[in-house]
Amino acid sequence: MMQPSVIFRNLQVPIHIIDPTSEKDSFPVTQQNAELKKLHPALIDHEIYKNTPHAAHIKHPDWFVKSAEALLKRIKNKQQRGSINND
Repeated sequence: MMQPSVIFRNLQVPIHIIDPTSEKDSFPVTQQNAELKKLHPALIDHEIYKNTPHAAHIKHPDWFVKSAEALLKRIKNKQQRGSINND
């Protein structure tokens, strides 16, 4: 079972949650992801891909690349400010 609040309970690095949603969503965790973002607002970006199946990177590769670029930019900015350890 997917339980984001359990999986990321000890979160210490930035993450970008891609949340594909559709009418027949096999993994409906949007609400859990939103609650998780509230727990770690400085570390989590939660992006909903509407009308998208679980394999979001295949359905919308351009969205996926933009999401990945946004995460890498956040990590780079945090590293430059010294708030992420390079270990």
